[in-house]
Amino acid sequence: MQAAAEQLQAYFEGRRRRFEIPVDLSGETAFQERALRACAEDPYGETVSYGELARRCGQPGAARAVGQVMATNRLPLVVPCHRIIAARGGLGGYGYGVALKGALLAMERQQVGWAAVAGQGADSAMGWAGVDVTFRR
Repeated sequence: MQAAAEQLQAYFEGRRRRFEIPVDLSGETAFQERALRACAEDPYGETVSYGELARRCGQPGAARAVGQVMATNRLPLVVPCHRIIAARGGLGGYGYGVALKGALLAMERQQVGWAAVAGQGADSAMGWAGVDVTFRR
């Protein structure tokens, strides 16, 4: 538990981008395990759609099923389901609230050097962390 606490603290301080914590996926279906493993591979500060994650799991068209897997994710920072978003760029859902999902994404993007520019450019993230923000590299 101490290692997990230290890694979480380092994540929130911007010093850690991946967790090295054993994750027990027993009890998950084969699809759930594939979805969680694929989600864990998503790079820090980047997002992928539910549909793209479904394709990575070998189940194109299973975006809603991926959403259900993410909704039941027991380790939401270690398996970073906050990085999975709707196809059109909206945040989608998050078990701990969409405002927190947006705040986590904004924090990660700030750490990797994205500039937040209100109302300009591509990758608009309307409503992330309660504000209208666009991210550009």
